Amino acid sequence: GDLAIRCHLRKFDEAKPVAQSLNQTLEFLDSTISRLNKVVRADSENSDQLLARLKEELSKFKTSSDQ
Repeated sequence: GDLAIRCHLRKFDEAKPVAQSLNQTLEFLDSTISRLNKVVRADSENSDQLLARLKEELSKFKTSSDQ
């Protein structure tokens, strides 16, 4: 659950492209979940606005439950 961790490989390691892709994905998830946490903290008193902002952020994801 620690999204701040990154994968670091040696300069000429064959898996370096995979590690870079994984790190980009982790950065995206980390920043998105950070934004969601900020929304919850900022809008915790207004549940309608909170729900709308959470739905807006979550709409950026496509998951297996969307099918």
